[in-house]
Amino acid sequence: MKWLRWILAAMLAALCVAPAYADTPFETGQAAFDREDYAQAAKIWTSACESGDGRACARAGDLYTDGPGVEEDDKRGAELYRRGCVLKDGGACAALGYSYQKGEGLDTDLAKAAQFYVQACDLGNATGCYDLGLLYDSGKGMAKDQARAAALYRKGCDGGEESACYSLGQLYQDGTGVAADPKRAAGLYRKACDFGEFSACSSLAYLYELGTGVTKDVSRAAELYEIACDGREYSACSNLGSLYVDGSGVDKDAGRAARFYRRGCDGGSMGSCVGLAILYEDGTGVSKDPARAAALYRRACDKDYALGCYNLALLYRSGRGVEKDNARAAKLYRKACSGDEFVACTNLGVLYEGGLGVDKDLAMAAKLYRQGCDGKNPLGCVNLGSLYEEGRGVDKDVARARTLYVEGCDGGEALGCHNLAVLYDNGTGVAEDNAKALTLYLKACTGGEALACNNAAVMYDEGEGVKEDNTRAASLFREACEGDNALGCSNLAALYEDGEGVEKDKDKALKFYRKTLTLDPEDALRTKTVAAIERLTAT
Repeated sequence: MKWLRWILAAMLAALCVAPAYADTPFETGQAAFDREDYAQAAKIWTSACESGDGRACARAGDLYTDGPGVEEDDKRGAELYRRGCVLKDGGACAALGYSYQKGEGLDTDLAKAAQFYVQACDLGNATGCYDLGLLYDSGKGMAKDQARAAALYRKGCDGGEESACYSLGQLYQDGTGVAADPKRAAGLYRKACDFGEFSACSSLAYLYELGTGVTKDVSRAAELYEIACDGREYSACSNLGSLYVDGSGVDKDAGRAARFYRRGCDGGSMGSCVGLAILYEDGTGVSKDPARAAALYRRACDKDYALGCYNLALLYRSGRGVEKDNARAAKLYRKACSGDEFVACTNLGVLYEGGLGVDKDLAMAAKLYRQGCDGKNPLGCVNLGSLYEEGRGVDKDVARARTLYVEGCDGGEALGCHNLAVLYDNGTGVAEDNAKALTLYLKACTGGEALACNNAAVMYDEGEGVKEDNTRAASLFREACEGDNALGCSNLAALYEDGEGVEKDKDKALKFYRKTLTLDPEDALRTKTVAAIERLTAT
């Protein structure tokens, strides 16, 4: 509540400066307030205000604005603040500025809010300096000037306004309005945290987690996240839960992670809701419950938390916890994409490319893949590259496709490495280069692209771009088969049938031919495989 903000500031000031007289009207009002006789406090402070005590005006205004003991009357509160400001009380000027900013008892007027914050700050009121800094930082009511904001935050911080220390720390962390200085940011966060600014405790924890501006210490980060979480900084509960999931800085404990996620979610942290949903989806630390996961993702999505929309879309695509519904998934991907969850843009593109839940539209698919790629989703780059290579939805441009495949491969998308390898393998848009193709196939295979394992194996089997090595080929065919690639299983079976690179083994050959048939091979491969099985079982 706003009144508490001003009252705490005044109480701190009272502790620092002894009153000239123990029984002044202001102190008598304070005594009534301390014994929770708020109506009497309001009466005494209002009378003292009328007698020229600016501090009393501010305190009486607090009670009329939001405090107990009197009927709430924002207009009366603003009048009291105005009188206190005329009497040169900085707290009253700051409160009057806040009333103008929020439109409490007065018409909203950011220019006048700034005017009274200036007066408050000039009178040495740290809160006024801080609130004026916020206006400069955001550009509300005045030209945005983050350097000026930094100076005001510094003045507020030096005057004991812990929130100003936190905001100044953010500027130093981001290098906004001041030169980036993570070490300075950490010091400011620590100061604010020590005074009970729990957002600062969470930000300081994040620096310890990353080792930015401080020596990396994830255990210390966990301690600070817990302090912040206990202080109702609910995003910190989410971060702490993630540490327990990963066993980073704390003993791995999914059950404890669930408890912190639940606390954060109940407090309104949508990241916590998503974290808890993931545990329910996987059955980690809680009983597996995809329907419960869907409800939590929906809660986050309804609050415009993009990752919640994206994960809920995945459930609708797979039919886990909800009835399978591609149209609903498309809507959720669209919302997540609008919230800069760029993998959702790519996935929505897949739906448009395939006409799943939406009308097939290759041009729209290309647009969405481009949006995903621009947002550093490597699969978006690869999928867009495929459209350019084939001239679907865009003009055919193999050179552009190659560039996109490189971007996807460098971004860690194995399919991009595979597709780039195919270009070099076939000499499509580039000079044929079997050695380079093999290197890329192997990179894609390591990244889990089973077809790339098969293609690399073929090159070893036939000695293309590398010395012939049937043993290495067999190993790669096995890897492809384990990744459920039908060609890999069929080729491995053929090696066992012929005894090339492996010891000849009819039973193993039959095993892998039969697995090939379970992987829904293309007609030609199915026909070939059936013939091989018939051949082996006939002997």
